[in-house]
Amino acid sequence: MKKILFIFILFFLSIGFSSQALACKCELLDTSDAYSKADVVFSGIVASFFDREGSEQVYKDAEFVVYDSWKGNDNDPRIVTVGTSVGSSMCGYSFTEGKEYLIYATITEDGKMYTSTCDGTKLLSESENEQEVLEKIQYETANTPAEAIPVLPEIDTVIDPSSEKTEPSSNGTLVIGMAIIGVLAIGLLIGTIFYFSKKK
Repeated sequence: MKKILFIFILFFLSIGFSSQALACKCELLDTSDAYSKADVVFSGIVASFFDREGSEQVYKDAEFVVYDSWKGNDNDPRIVTVGTSVGSSMCGYSFTEGKEYLIYATITEDGKMYTSTCDGTKLLSESENEQEVLEKIQYETANTPAEAIPVLPEIDTVIDPSSEKTEPSSNGTLVIGMAIIGVLAIGLLIGTIFYFSKKK
């Protein structure tokens, strides 16, 4: 009897450990990180939630009517389809038809949108403050002008104000040089006249 009880205990413990091992584990993302990671961010209502054809019930697709879009929905389609995995162990999101959600989705290699519980997707009713943050992020992203990136001036256009005070200009140097030559010429002329007048 004790052996049977021991076997049952081991059996239930193994089930518990296996379920924990298979459980979805992901890092919680704040709004900014979730926005940066996602290719598409929008809010909308689920029109339908159905098994994806040919996926052997591994994936399901949710068809959304889009309310607002913050990223990636450039062509502004009002109807979009987002895929997700089936089952919590694969971090799939179980959508409900008629409910509204805030969606963070990535675009897969085949061009389809995909989301999971790890991407930040949640009920729209739970994301009021998050929507305000998304509005701010979208505004800041759209209104960052190219001029905000500093452009270094060309070397020949850079003027050092201190050099203007300490170094004479080329015109000033020329005037001083001509004045010195003039003084020397006058002195030489006077000396020559004085020399010849003495000689007489």
